[in-house]
Amino acid sequence: MPAKAVAHPGGPQQGNALCSTCHTPDTGGVKSVAEAHKVPPPPFQEVVRLALTAPTNGKFYVAGDKPQVTIPITDAKTGTAINPATIMEPKDPQKVAANEWRRANLFVSGPRYHTGSALTTAAANPNPAEFYPENDFRVRVDP
Repeated sequence: MPAKAVAHPGGPQQGNALCSTCHTPDTGGVKSVAEAHKVPPPPFQEVVRLALTAPTNGKFYVAGDKPQVTIPITDAKTGTAINPATIMEPKDPQKVAANEWRRANLFVSGPRYHTGSALTTAAANPNPAEFYPENDFRVRVDP
């Protein structure tokens, strides 16, 4: 049972077959099944934002434009900037340190009329056996 969850006040149930008897969307005072079993996402330790430079014409990108993507990462509690070079692949998957992320990928695709990988390793060398269609921004422990 998730932390801060409350055991079923109607007592233990043998299965899910009768849940909808009490837990209907319009039942007053009794949460629906979806609401009763909703588990809030864990709080993130870092905040990641994406920023993209504006198109030259101010409306949309055209051939020749060179948009730049910036990815500022900050500590969620303090707002302090985090140097991306310090973010690493976990050394021990069971004990993940604050600067170790299990994933840190960016996938950029386009154009809309013929979508495919862009700005990625896969776009430069589209061999699916060798590359994922996104860039991994972590420092690799075992490259």
